[in-house]
Amino acid sequence: MSWVEISLATTAEGLDWVRTQLASKAFSGKLAVRETDERDHVSSGPWPYQIRCYLPWLEDLSSLSRENALTEAEVATIQQALTPLERTGLTSGMQTAIVTHPEQSLGDHSPVQRVGDHFVILSPEAAYTPTAAELPIRLPPSLSFGSGLHPTTILSLRLLERHVTPGMTALDLGCGSGILSVAMARLGATVLALDNDPLAVQATQTAIELNRLSDRVTVERGSLGQGCELGHWLGGDLGDTPVTPLPAETGFDLIVANLMARIQIALVQDYHQALQSNPSPNRLLITAGFTQDYGEEVNRALEQAGFSLVASERLDEWMAFVHRCGCSLTGGCEGG
Repeated sequence: MSWVEISLATTAEGLDWVRTQLASKAFSGKLAVRETDERDHVSSGPWPYQIRCYLPWLEDLSSLSRENALTEAEVATIQQALTPLERTGLTSGMQTAIVTHPEQSLGDHSPVQRVGDHFVILSPEAAYTPTAAELPIRLPPSLSFGSGLHPTTILSLRLLERHVTPGMTALDLGCGSGILSVAMARLGATVLALDNDPLAVQATQTAIELNRLSDRVTVERGSLGQGCELGHWLGGDLGDTPVTPLPAETGFDLIVANLMARIQIALVQDYHQALQSNPSPNRLLITAGFTQDYGEEVNRALEQAGFSLVASERLDEWMAFVHRCGCSLTGGCEGG
């Protein structure tokens, strides 16, 4: 069998965007990712990673017309989906070729990504031994949930590293790949991971088992308050099973939510209630998933609900916040 190869180079940020776009088009082929090297005849400066997408190309004339027409249609769909990334400087131009042997799929060539002072993100197969100071996070390849290289995830990890302390009870709302749940468990927290997307629940459960953290992380399908009525965060299909709301009296020391701005704003009262139910004097909310254009609006909504801003972090056009819940269980708020 031969293969149609779509090749392109990408930035670290673009790597996850390519995966997201491929997932949105139900990409059915093979994917290979590796670091740029001398065989690519380009500088690794602007393009540290190489991506190869492979789709089957049949040379048997009895089935040539129908099957290859389907492949050609999928190639055109992929090119259309990835072209905007080239225009914004996240990827290079695309090239196509017919090859007989695809490069090795995502696995041993997956890059080792360091985030913050301690986190090291690895593929399950990566032959890497962490140092005593490093906190490894092994994630299986996922088109839907990315690699942990997206700026919003990086921002969340940096803030978690600074604010999670051993013994905390934490909520990962919209857990996606499970990377933030693994991170908090590595830092010593007991974690509840929630998502209203069954695919995310399964992905997180897989990540927790892969990292051997089932004793520290519970994974469930559900959400906070209004989150049960908001549908899929990105407009996807959630199926016919209703999303289970978290009981109102459930309390946390810390909530992390890497979600788009409109979802953050809709959930401010639910965040407040979930943190207020915990007697800890230092109840924190970490929010990410939005650009600087929405930062002021998100911060204002949180402050109006009784939160006070502790810290903010920026990476490219993305930003994240740390807020403290200033209301005591007996009523009355500090600040806000």
